[in-house]
Amino acid sequence: MKPKFGSGLLFDSYNKAANNKINGLGVINIFRAWGFPCFRQATAIISLFNLRKGTTTGEIQLSKSRGTETQIIASFNVTSDFNNACTTAVTPLSLKFSEKGHYFIKAVFHDYKSTLKIPFNVNLIKWPIFSEEERKFAKVHRIPSESIRTDVHCQKCAHVYIFGENILEEVPPPGGVMRFPESGEFKCEQCGETIYLKDIQGQIRFSLKQLLSNVMKGH
Repeated sequence: MKPKFGSGLLFDSYNKAANNKINGLGVINIFRAWGFPCFRQATAIISLFNLRKGTTTGEIQLSKSRGTETQIIASFNVTSDFNNACTTAVTPLSLKFSEKGHYFIKAVFHDYKSTLKIPFNVNLIKWPIFSEEERKFAKVHRIPSESIRTDVHCQKCAHVYIFGENILEEVPPPGGVMRFPESGEFKCEQCGETIYLKDIQGQIRFSLKQLLSNVMKGH
């Protein structure tokens, strides 16, 4: 018998129970983005059957349903002590998306023809804008956090920058914190690498709007 895939899903994270059972936490079938390119982390949990004794290897590919080439983004290997074994492959994934659309993760063996596809969508979310009412409320009432800052690492040289977003855009950021550039792009001052910030800024603005909405409902 030849090895074959059973089922597979993408999860936010996972844990391992006392009996070594793998539990996926937070099924993912949609990634939300506020700008492109955007970067996401996920874990693929895939069941495998009919494994032969020894090590079985394969790879995880990412592809858009139409119009893009398949990218190899990870590999996996599982080991069985006997023939006709079954197990679960747990593979962390770092994903990069350049546009919205229908995508799928494809798992393939290196030496066998069985494949598995996990479909999902990448959706572009409407840009969060603070209304005049929200801004006036933030000026008058003290809320737990009217600003959020985040550390951003350059993917090339790992230098760290701190960017911040405030409900009241006229309020200058504190020392050491930079505003997000309007273009959504920032050149690393250490190595010149382009750092893409639009999606990160959108996530922060979305969180601020949710926070502000919850506070306003309590008044």
